[in-house]
Amino acid sequence: MKLSLALLGFTLGFNQFAFSMDCYDTNRVAKLANNNQQVLTWLKGTNTDWHRAYITGVVVLRKPDQTGHSHYVIDLDGDGKGDVEVIYQNDFGDIPSINQGNTITACGDFKVDHQNFSSGGFVHWVHCNPRNKEPNHANGFVAVNGVTYGVNAPAGEPACKMPNF
Repeated sequence: MKLSLALLGFTLGFNQFAFSMDCYDTNRVAKLANNNQQVLTWLKGTNTDWHRAYITGVVVLRKPDQTGHSHYVIDLDGDGKGDVEVIYQNDFGDIPSINQGNTITACGDFKVDHQNFSSGGFVHWVHCNPRNKEPNHANGFVAVNGVTYGVNAPAGEPACKMPNF
């Protein structure tokens, strides 16, 4: 099995994996189920604590690259409005051109922020955590059309150890 995954990684240039990954809680213990509804509930509140998000939505707006980060505003509940912004750090591997209407799944850390985000909140750390150097952030990822991104460590970092490898 590991050999076939290694060959798959080699075939895809180590930037992406063509299978679904599991999203884990902050403690890296429990697998999360999709929690779109919980994120929508958090957005209505004023609690600015960090939460773990595992969401799927449709891109309603792609923002320009901001200092090596791709920003996507996505609709979580089908009303066509942008509910949350997903921020992907491009150092963790190439990501395809994601456009309005694409469906993406993201696993990462969520925070309500009505002051700086028109959507009201954001999900970031949607990539691996090399060397576990940020202990408050579990591994995350972004999946587009069934292909998972964010599993590569940036140049000079050791390989990422994702939970289900």
